[in-house]
Amino acid sequence: MIAVLLFLVAVILVVSSLDFAGKAEKEGFHFVLDSTILLTVAALILYAVLLPAAGFIPTTFLMTVFLTAVYTLKEEKLCVRGLDKKDMIRIGRKSVITGAVLLVILWLVFAKLLAIQLP
Repeated sequence: MIAVLLFLVAVILVVSSLDFAGKAEKEGFHFVLDSTILLTVAALILYAVLLPAAGFIPTTFLMTVFLTAVYTLKEEKLCVRGLDKKDMIRIGRKSVITGAVLLVILWLVFAKLLAIQLP
C-alpha cells in the first residue's frame, strides 16, 4: 500500500516538474566536484573497509569526527592551513562531542532498544 502511495507521489512530482508551456527559464544542473565531496567519498570507503576489522564503535566515531570537522570547515569557509590554535580546538571539540553523542544514540537505539548486535 505504501509503495503505491510513494509511486503516485513520485508521478505527481515528475508531472508537475515538466514545463509543457515552456514558460520556465532553463537552468542547467552544475555539479561541482570539490574537496569536500572527495573527502566524504574517501571517508565512506575507508569506513567500509575498516568496519569489519576494527568494529562499529571506533570506526563510526572516527568517521563522524572527521566528517564533522570537514563540514564545519566548509560551513565556516575556513581553510585547514589558515586555522589558529583556538579554532582548531573549537572545531575539534565540536567534532568529538558530535561523534560521541551520535555514537551513544546509535548504540542505545540499535543495541539496546532494537537488540541488534553491532558489527
